[in-house]
Amino acid sequence: MNLSQIAEQIGAKLFGDNNLEISGVASIESAEPHQITFLANEKYSRHLASSRAGAVIAKQRFEGTDHSFLIHPEPYYAFARCLRLFHAMPLSYLDSGAATTAAISPDATVAPSAHIAEFVRIGSGSTVDEDCKIMANAVIGRNCTLGRNCLVYPNVTIYDDTVIGENVTIHAGAVIGSDGYGYAQYQGVHYKVLQVGRVRIEDDVEIGANTTIDRAALGETIIGRGTKIDNLVQVAHNVQIGKGSLLSRSQVFQARPSWETT
Repeated sequence: MNLSQIAEQIGAKLFGDNNLEISGVASIESAEPHQITFLANEKYSRHLASSRAGAVIAKQRFEGTDHSFLIHPEPYYAFARCLRLFHAMPLSYLDSGAATTAAISPDATVAPSAHIAEFVRIGSGSTVDEDCKIMANAVIGRNCTLGRNCLVYPNVTIYDDTVIGENVTIHAGAVIGSDGYGYAQYQGVHYKVLQVGRVRIEDDVEIGANTTIDRAALGETIIGRGTKIDNLVQVAHNVQIGKGSLLSRSQVFQARPSWETT
């Protein structure tokens, strides 16, 4: 793909060789003349003098180099778009259909375009919408809903009654809808408080590997649209996370319902 085409696709202004052919992307230190890189932080501009990259995505042009520049106000975002020009989306090669070893309840609804891998279990009353990809050994409980184009990696467990929107990615080993940590004490004994709520995950959410999201004690645990959660994060029962949030693994999110604190 030539540089002018890339500039048009990512919405950048090109300064340099319009016809330069680019075959891939790489870091500023390792890029070759046929590759493009990015510079989002000016402290790394010291690498430009030695970089062999054919083109650089940056906020501004830098003098004293032979590089072509694609200028964009948000270079990292532009680079993210550039990556998609050279790399397919994860698991896009998978065909539709269900493996013979998948166990799908007779009253579950699975769209014809969905991919259901080996040893997946889908419970009674659940719905898996168009273009979803459910990888090996994933378990989807009863009365769950997965919207269009969800990607569920291997060994994910989705408990009963979970509602998941469109374009949601859940990485390997995550557990969605496990019981919240609720116990009532009576005469020195801890009695389990049944967790009878659910988890609702809105559109465009990504959930990292081995993250756990607890179902609500009553009502809903909610992950807002566009939220991105790192690996190994715990979200406890009845937490409500707003739209577009970023959660890292150094954070543990817990909210105690009002009836537990009065």
